[in-house]
Amino acid sequence: MAPKAKPGKKEEELESVEGLPKAYPFLVQLQYNVSSPTTKETLKEQLEGQAEAPCQVVSRDDIIECGKRKDLITEEDDLAKLPADKVAKSAAAKIYELLVAAMKEKGVKYKEIKDKAITEYLAAQKPKDEEAKGKGKTAAPIKPTGKKEEVPQIDIPIQYPSDEVDLFVFLKDFPLNESEAIAFAQERYALNVIVSIKDGVVVPEKKPEAVPAEKKEEGKAEAEAKKDEEPVAGTPSYFHSYRTNRRREEEDGRGQEIAHRRIEEKH
Repeated sequence: MAPKAKPGKKEEELESVEGLPKAYPFLVQLQYNVSSPTTKETLKEQLEGQAEAPCQVVSRDDIIECGKRKDLITEEDDLAKLPADKVAKSAAAKIYELLVAAMKEKGVKYKEIKDKAITEYLAAQKPKDEEAKGKGKTAAPIKPTGKKEEVPQIDIPIQYPSDEVDLFVFLKDFPLNESEAIAFAQERYALNVIVSIKDGVVVPEKKPEAVPAEKKEEGKAEAEAKKDEEPVAGTPSYFHSYRTNRRREEEDGRGQEIAHRRIEEKH
């Protein structure tokens, strides 16, 4: 029998993800459209320096390096004038590498969830009279073997987390033009979000205009004149209330005088 041929790189990648849960990426393109080099470097440190899993920053250099490892970019290629399809294939290969790592990590988490669910299921399936059957009998001591007991794999309904995004990829300096974007889309990848940072426009704060002294005096005169006017109905002032009460007292006094006169006339 002829010896089995050694699997290629693509076959090895397919074998490595067999049986693993799918991972879903979210692709973000970063565009630094700022004029100041210092501001650009500061933004890079703030946005890229704090990236942690599941966030990954992929630069154009990372894409080219991956293309070289995958034999997608050769030494004969001019790195300054790479064809769009080669750059796109290299970018897709780099993202796939990150996805494989995310799938393996996700597979470990899913196995822990499954083992826990199976352990709880088997514990619930034990007969309730197990302790009653064992009464009066002395069980033989179990010697520790030092080996971790394997959880039996059985098919039961398991609730896994419903996270739709497993990997956030921030792409720098890719795609640079429409040709690279189209070639990247042909690799079954598409940008979800484009973040473009531009120079801001600072609007000077308007200071209040200085009021001439003449207008200030006119405003004071108008305010004094308004004080002498009759107050608005429903909001009586102190002076208005005083005049109203005084008028009522005068009317009451006249009424009392008229009443006294009538009494005197009767007598």
